[in-house]
Amino acid sequence: MSPEQRRTADNRLTVRQDTPRSPKDPEFARSTDLSKRSRRRWEKANPQRFRTAQDLYETSMSIGQIYAAKGWDRKPESRIVQDPEHGLHGDASAPASNVMDRQLPGFEDPQAAATPPRWEDLSRVKQASIQARVAIKTGATINSMTKAIGSQIDQSYFRADTQGLDQPVGSDFYDPSSDVGTAVDEAAQSTGLSRNTMLNMMGVTSPKNKFSLKSPGGEMTYPNLMSGVRASEMESSHPDMPVGDIQKPASDAMTDDFIRDQNLGAVGYPANMRKASTLARVERTEGSAAADPKKLFVTKGGAGGGMGPKTGPFVNSFRPSQPDFFVADIHSGGGGMLPHLSKKDERWWDSSSKSPAEEALEIKGIHSMMDFAHRQAMAERGLSSISRSQAGQWAEERYQSEAATKTERDAVDALGPEEPVVHPDQFTLFDAGSYD
Repeated sequence: MSPEQRRTADNRLTVRQDTPRSPKDPEFARSTDLSKRSRRRWEKANPQRFRTAQDLYETSMSIGQIYAAKGWDRKPESRIVQDPEHGLHGDASAPASNVMDRQLPGFEDPQAAATPPRWEDLSRVKQASIQARVAIKTGATINSMTKAIGSQIDQSYFRADTQGLDQPVGSDFYDPSSDVGTAVDEAAQSTGLSRNTMLNMMGVTSPKNKFSLKSPGGEMTYPNLMSGVRASEMESSHPDMPVGDIQKPASDAMTDDFIRDQNLGAVGYPANMRKASTLARVERTEGSAAADPKKLFVTKGGAGGGMGPKTGPFVNSFRPSQPDFFVADIHSGGGGMLPHLSKKDERWWDSSSKSPAEEALEIKGIHSMMDFAHRQAMAERGLSSISRSQAGQWAEERYQSEAATKTERDAVDALGPEEPVVHPDQFTLFDAGSYD
C-alpha cells in the first residue's frame, strides 16, 4: 500500500502511524486534517454518545443551570474520617474549590506521587506542540475532548437521577471510607507502614498487575495492594539484606532469583518489588517523610517518582490532602475523551502490541491536555471534585462499553429501570472484560 493509500484509508479506529514528525513538513497539515475529519465522521455516525444534559432532559436550560437545579454542583456530603497522618478530612462544610484553582506553594503533600504538569503551567510553545502531535495522530482537540468527557459525565448523572441516586454509581471509588479506601488502610495497618507509603508502594507495583480481582469464593481482592504487602514482608524478614539497585541489583541483594524463591514473581515485576521494598525500608529506618518516591526513584532524564503519568494521579486520588489530577486510563482517557479509538487490540497475537486507545495515551503531554479538558467540562457544570467526576465517568464508560463485569452491571441494573443513553449497537467494536 502506497503512502497516499495509507493516508486516505479509513483509519477511524486506529492511531495514524505514517505521519510527518515536523509541522514544517508540507504533509503535516494534510495528515492532521485527515485525522480530524476521521474523528468528525465518527462523531456524526454516533450522535447518542454525545448527548448532553440538555438533550437528555429536553430543556433549553444551560448545562450549568441543570446541575444547579439538581443540586449536583454542590460539594457532596462526606463522612468525616480520622486519618492519623492528616487529621480530620472529608469536611463537608468546607467551601468547594474551583477546579481551575492552583495549589498554594508550600502546601503540597510532600509524599504525593509525581504527576504530569498542569496545562496552564506549560509554555504556549509546549502546548502548541502537544496539541499538534495529538491532532495529527488522533484528530482530537481540547474542545473535542471536553465535549466527549462532558457528555459522558452528563450521562452518568442522568443515569443516577433516573435511579433515585444523588451521585453517579462508582463516584465514591477514591473516598477513604469506600471499599478500596478501607483496603488501603487495612494493608497499611498489616505492615505497620503509613498509609502514604502504602499508596506509593501500590503505585510502583501497578504495571502489569491487576488492581482488583474476585476470588472463586466471591471475595474482592486487590493484587496490586497485595504486592505492596508482600514487598514489605520481604524487606522486614531480611532487614540486613541490601534491597539492591532497582535497575541492576547486586549479587548479594534481593535479586530476581531471590524474589522468585520468595514466590513474589507472580505479584509484580522484580524491579517494581525492589522499589516497593525500598520504600518500606526507608520508612522503617529513616521515617515516613523520607520515603518519598520523587526523591528515591529518579530517572536518567531527571524525572522522579517511579510511576507513569496515569499511575501518579491515580495514587494521589486516594489522598484527600492532595489536589486531584485527571486519571487518564483506558476508560477515562481512552473511552471518555477518545471514543473514536478502539480499546480492542487487533494484534492479540503480539504480546508487545497495544490497542489504538492505549497508543494514544502514550503521546507525550496528552495527560496534561486531558486533565485540562476534563476540568473545563467540570467548570461548565459547577463540579469541584476531579476524582469523583472521573470515577463516576469511569463507571459509566465501562457500563456503556460492556467492559463492566457482571457484578458491576448487576449492581447498576438492580437500582431500577433507566433510560438508555447510548445506541445499543454503538460499542460493539469494543471487547468486553479485557480491561477489568
